[in-house]
Amino acid sequence: MSYLSSKYFQVATGTEAAELVAYFKQHRDLLTDDEQKLFDRYVTDYEEVAAIPEDEYTAFGKLSSAGQDAWTKAREADDYQLFAPALKELIATKKRFISYWRKDEATPYDVLLNQFEPGLTVAKLDDVFEALKNGIMDLQHDIQTQGTEPESDFLSREIPIELQRAYVWDAAQRMTLKKVVLMIRFIPLCKI
Repeated sequence: MSYLSSKYFQVATGTEAAELVAYFKQHRDLLTDDEQKLFDRYVTDYEEVAAIPEDEYTAFGKLSSAGQDAWTKAREADDYQLFAPALKELIATKKRFISYWRKDEATPYDVLLNQFEPGLTVAKLDDVFEALKNGIMDLQHDIQTQGTEPESDFLSREIPIELQRAYVWDAAQRMTLKKVVLMIRFIPLCKI
């Protein structure tokens, strides 16, 4: 896996990638609105990978693969301790990567949030969760003083594992179908 990680790093951050980024930063007008959005995402991904030294990126690829193997074994054995060392190392590596990625974010977690939800910050999440907590507490108070006891027996009923698997499989197929439909709609926007 480290070989593939190394090759990916070289392609993703190599001369051609750097030239592509530089060219389209100077010639954004050649791109449609949709292509500009794709390019912006590409630049973000490029900068994330390029910020990490190649040897560390390659080692992380190897570590991720080993972590996946450890997770699989731990899950099969129902023994978290088989995965704990790999998880600890993965977290330590991500923390080190944050120092490469961090620009003007207020907290290290803001760096990670921005990778998955651009513009989202710990401060914004704190506001959301505070409002949510207050709303839930108000709702709980209203239910306790004015409401009727909700039925909760469905929360502890036994559902055969076969039915659970069938439900998850059905949901996964539906989600995959939606992804395929979205991809089919998106592909015409890309120039190949």
